[in-house]
Amino acid sequence: MKQFCMMLWLTVGLGAGFASGAGANTEGEVTLEFTTAGAGGKYAPKHVLAVWITDARTNFVATVMRQASKHQKYLTAWNAAGGANSRVDGITGATLPRHGTRKAVWNCRDSAGRVVGDGAYLFFIEFTEGNKPGPVAVVPFTIGAAGKEQPITADHKNYSGLKVTFTPRGAATP
Repeated sequence: MKQFCMMLWLTVGLGAGFASGAGANTEGEVTLEFTTAGAGGKYAPKHVLAVWITDARTNFVATVMRQASKHQKYLTAWNAAGGANSRVDGITGATLPRHGTRKAVWNCRDSAGRVVGDGAYLFFIEFTEGNKPGPVAVVPFTIGAAGKEQPITADHKNYSGLKVTFTPRGAATP
């Protein structure tokens, strides 16, 4: 948990200066692309995975991907954030057989279906290959009227190729 908190503090620092939910509510779609790499767990390369959104203050917004069923209890950061009590607004499925490239798409709505406000948000990605917590990555991004690809400053040891793209509704898909 100490590692998780430190990573969160550093990442929120990167996204400072944006106010989550301030002003307009731009409808659109945010896409997160990433590749997972094993962490040496007991069941590797099989693993369970969750991707969720929080606002800049880490208040839970929505789960956009959950690849777990009975083993979702080991996605400890996602459970602590409130993910287990939410519906999945995207992909859901069974345990993943191997690591690879993934794509999570968020419709800019909270778990109650309301369009969220423009501003800063965080993607959280977590997987585990065993009956214990696994690596977590936190990726800051913003939503607003100007859609664009948002650069990621560094890859995480177990997550590479991180790319976030925001496309407002009605804009051409990049």
